[in-house]
Amino acid sequence: MPPFSPRPIPTFRTLRTHLVAPSLKHVEDVHAYSCDPEFCRFIASPSERSLSDTASFLTGIIEDNAAGRRIYWAVKDIATQKIVGLMGLIFEADCSGDIEIGYGLAREHWGTGLFQECLNEILTFAFFELELSEVVAITIATNVASVRGIEKIGFLFERSIENYYMIEGTKEAAARLVMSRETFAASAANAINC
Repeated sequence: MPPFSPRPIPTFRTLRTHLVAPSLKHVEDVHAYSCDPEFCRFIASPSERSLSDTASFLTGIIEDNAAGRRIYWAVKDIATQKIVGLMGLIFEADCSGDIEIGYGLAREHWGTGLFQECLNEILTFAFFELELSEVVAITIATNVASVRGIEKIGFLFERSIENYYMIEGTKEAAARLVMSRETFAASAANAINC
């Protein structure tokens, strides 16, 4: 049973983005950034795929949103009006029952703070609208920039998980990080007081 009741995906605005419900009209934008070999270096997906493969992937996200297995957003860059990423919450029913953040941003937005900007909105929704008590992040341990980005927003390293990912035929370890509602609320209060 999915933890999210099927619902319309709310739209959020950050300083530089709109977080909107994914749609098949976004397929070309998603395809453009997700076929970048550098982007694919840290995900279990080949960089060489067809537009039809990307449409199937996006259809899966849309179907999971409708069924309550995910709450995912397309990240729309206000300046360019292009979709530059996908981010959201995933119910990990086949593993531990955790609610995990999932994310991918176009390479030109790495290191710009856009990830934290969008994730802050998603976590605000997760903790204060959905009233989740905890959200986890699992990423390839060698993706140091991803681990740092997650830690910057307040996730705490919990443990390594050996042989978690299969990337280009090689088993890779994952880093598991955790954020509690209390930790997020405290960091939000500190940001307001600064």
